[in-house]
Amino acid sequence: TVLFSPRFALQTNLFFVALMALALELDVDMIIFYMLSGLTGVLFMRHAYKRSDIIKCSFAVAIVNMLCVCVLCVLRNNLGVALVMQMGYALGSAVFSGFLTMGSLLIWEQYFDVLTPYKLTELCNPNEPLLQKLTLKAAGTYHHSLLVGNLAANAADRIGADSLLARVGAYYHDIGKLKDPV
Repeated sequence: TVLFSPRFALQTNLFFVALMALALELDVDMIIFYMLSGLTGVLFMRHAYKRSDIIKCSFAVAIVNMLCVCVLCVLRNNLGVALVMQMGYALGSAVFSGFLTMGSLLIWEQYFDVLTPYKLTELCNPNEPLLQKLTLKAAGTYHHSLLVGNLAANAADRIGADSLLARVGAYYHDIGKLKDPV
């Protein structure tokens, strides 16, 4: 979802669930479980703009997984220790996936050369070296870029475009003025 799009993530989830269903001969209950788990991840990651949102998403997936496990265990009459163990696996796998995603996201961003919302947020940071240089050498241009960034983000919001991308583009649109700031 973060690297490409929610649609691509849903299609990938469907593909891998179908592949697992064929390879492991999964029953319908498990196919539904994996589909719900993937769908939850996609839905929560659609609006994730901070890296910490990945962990929040993993806990949402964990809750859905644990609810599904409860339902499946009750339907299969697997109560007691089996239920507790399965819920532990559901929680652990979802949280582990969140940390694995967060830890490897930088690698995937570089490998696929994708600009994620997290990278865009980092580029908006006033402590970014190029923006600091603009602040010191061309303070008026920097201030102008901030104003244009706010206007661009508001305009993008109104037309349904990526406001964060518009803001970052506006922040850096006059960066060439560093060559001759006078």
